[in-house]
Amino acid sequence: MVYLHERMYPSDGSPGLPVGEERSKVASDNSKLLKWHTDQLTSSKEFFAKKLGLKNA
Repeated sequence: MVYLHERMYPSDGSPGLPVGEERSKVASDNSKLLKWHTDQLTSSKEFFAKKLGLKNA
């Protein structure tokens, strides 16, 4: 995710990818990864609650 974000918004202040097909693909890939990571929060919370014997997790 960091790599994809860096391609669109370089930390050195350079312009990054111009608007177009490649930037759209990078943005889409970044969005999919972000959604996947967000979805894992629920799964991991349930997984570790069971492993640790937590009831209200």
